[in-house]
Amino acid sequence: MHMFTKTMSSMTSILRSLSFAALLATGLTDGSAQIICIECTEQDAPLNVGYPNLLTNGGLELGTCGGLGGYYCPASLNYSCDITDWLCTGGGLDTYAQTVDASWSTIPQGLIAAYLGNFYTEACSPVVNDTSCLVYSGCEVTGIPAGYPFNNSGNYGGGTGVSLEQSVSGLTIGATYVLEFWAGGEDFGAFPERGVFGVDIGFGYNYLSCHGTSPGTIGTRYEITFLATSTTHLIKFTNWGHVSSISSELILDDVQLFQTSSATAAFSLIQTPCSTTIQTNNQSTGTVGSYLWDMGDGTQYTDTNVTHTYATSGTYTVTLITNGGGCIAPDTATQTINLSALGGVTAAGTASVTQGCAPVNIDFFNTSNGTSWQWDFGDGSPVSTLYEPSYMYNTPGSYTVTLIAFDPGSCNLSDTITIPT
Repeated sequence: MHMFTKTMSSMTSILRSLSFAALLATGLTDGSAQIICIECTEQDAPLNVGYPNLLTNGGLELGTCGGLGGYYCPASLNYSCDITDWLCTGGGLDTYAQTVDASWSTIPQGLIAAYLGNFYTEACSPVVNDTSCLVYSGCEVTGIPAGYPFNNSGNYGGGTGVSLEQSVSGLTIGATYVLEFWAGGEDFGAFPERGVFGVDIGFGYNYLSCHGTSPGTIGTRYEITFLATSTTHLIKFTNWGHVSSISSELILDDVQLFQTSSATAAFSLIQTPCSTTIQTNNQSTGTVGSYLWDMGDGTQYTDTNVTHTYATSGTYTVTLITNGGGCIAPDTATQTINLSALGGVTAAGTASVTQGCAPVNIDFFNTSNGTSWQWDFGDGSPVSTLYEPSYMYNTPGSYTVTLIAFDPGSCNLSDTITIPT
């Protein structure tokens, strides 16, 4: 084992409220698909604070290992205790998992970290130092071949590895949780190659890389965001051993599990009367990084609210997608709107006479196809809503008569003609 020095600062982090109804509605059934994302931040990124720490430095302090170098794994020849609320399982006679204190690590938020070691495991072939198959994507190891891990001796734990695990209850099915922790490795000078360890939060192992850390530096902060599929999840860290003679092993600290969330997508639609124009009323809640509107006719917008005119009448499905960014899953809401066809109402009419000596009575004839009408006789008198009115002009002059035809029952537009008299 080798020196691992760790320092850490505090920073307040505001977490967001949650709704993932749309994501759950996609019918995710594959366990691995419940992992929304995995992020890791190098060296000095602080943990979120103010949340229960499953493997707090304090929690390690509450163990009964009795001081520096207390071994706690049952299979170890030097076993003496477990950490409070955690079980150490697996491993072999030569497993050297233990707790380490400030003489190994500088940890301002506590005094002790957990060290899981298991000698060698084969990554790619029977050759101890063969890591040619490993492929890294961020902090994830994606290139491990089938059959990994394999230990070359029963004393090293076989394929079981050495694990630290805790069953956590009280989760909400369908809610989104973040498993956050610090992990570092042995002295980078002696162990410059990445190690590999696994984290299982109920969906099988995700393999992560573990960098060696020089004295005076800290390890990597990891965040695994996932959808809870049960009210109880087993949180399990496993190390199968060095993947080469110069690769790091795992020092673990500050394990936190907390609920997080994204915004809820919600909106209503307002149609401009007798038109194919709609306006959106965005009612989303929570912290949203961006919006995407799909209007159902091939048009998209990224504004908070939009006004959109459809080229033709018809039925359209409008979709709003909110995105919180990072590991926060998007949420989706939809509305369907039926825009009725606009009718072709036509105003048409004639007058019995178009000139004469005042006073003169004129009959007006209506050939419109609307359902209601307005006649304006052009002399300031009140309009008439009769289908075919008669009107007496008492004062000589020239007047323009206006006929407006309406069909409001089917949202038809009005039409207008003028009749000179």
